[in-house]
Amino acid sequence: MPQAHYPNRIGRCARIRCHPAGKRRSRLPNRPYDGRSLVELRDRWLNPPEWVEWVDEAVSGYPKPPVPSDEEAANALKKRMLTNLYNPRPQ
Repeated sequence: MPQAHYPNRIGRCARIRCHPAGKRRSRLPNRPYDGRSLVELRDRWLNPPEWVEWVDEAVSGYPKPPVPSDEEAANALKKRMLTNLYNPRPQ
């Protein structure tokens, strides 16, 4: 029986992930951090507890916004951006 031609699809084995018997690979390698801990580390880097205070919103249902604890913390927080966290310049 001839196979139908699907121009936008890859081969059958790639679609169903063929592996030799008993040789299945794990989809994800072992990682030291899970997603939740990475989010917590990122949030701690962006808003360190020693630099910010979390204030209640006047309207319920919104997350608490961080407010710098002093002028020095405000200046330091201005430099804390995700770009600086994820794209450090080479040394």
